[in-house]
Amino acid sequence: MEMDVAPAEQGAGAVLATLRPDPDKQMDRQYEAEADDTMNEQTWPTVEELQEADAAAKARREDGAARP
Repeated sequence: MEMDVAPAEQGAGAVLATLRPDPDKQMDRQYEAEADDTMNEQTWPTVEELQEADAAAKARREDGAARP
């Protein structure tokens, strides 16, 4: 990795070094951009699924209340 170093007499907060990537050691950008099917996994219910669950629960309550 190549590094440029600034003189030490610059004020506080100055950039003292900048690293530049070595193209020979970098991964191909195509590899980084490949799709990962596991990232599409749904972990939260959709609004429609929540509404269906509420309707099913309400129907169960109504059926249960009618029985002695």
